[in-house]
Amino acid sequence: MRNLLILGALILVAAAPVRAQDYPKAEVFGGYQYIRLNPGGANCQGIGGSAAGNLNNWFGVVGDFGYCRVTGLPSGTSAHAVNYLFGPRVTYRSYGKLTPFGHVLFGGQHFGVTGGGTANAFAMALGGGGPGSERRGPPPHSFVSCCQSSFSLLSIPTPKPSLTRSRRS
Repeated sequence: MRNLLILGALILVAAAPVRAQDYPKAEVFGGYQYIRLNPGGANCQGIGGSAAGNLNNWFGVVGDFGYCRVTGLPSGTSAHAVNYLFGPRVTYRSYGKLTPFGHVLFGGQHFGVTGGGTANAFAMALGGGGPGSERRGPPPHSFVSCCQSSFSLLSIPTPKPSLTRSRRS
């Protein structure tokens, strides 16, 4: 009886780390994207998506992509923006209803305007979210995402005026 009790305790102790390692190896997100462009106050609405590979229970690498069209421009004018960001993601998996995460992403932003005007810029996003951890359906399990928000910093290059020298005689 004593040996059976010791064997049962060992099984429970060995099963605890197995439970702690239960995390998704990859996560995919797709949804609506809204960007407020300042200065100018234009709105950019479109679609966005991300794919993350989790290296362990709390750390992963994510790629975030998006496309949006600028609204509120004068008639006959259109503009769009494409972003591509990559970086680390830290996740707190409490095995509760929420699984909050935070990320710091670096990459680029491409702007295009009718008439052929384009610009490429460095982009950085600091943010996070809280996807739900409710398992639905047979494996692979899907998760419900409740929110994701980021603060983005864009560095748009501005053309420098050319220095010309004029001489009057």
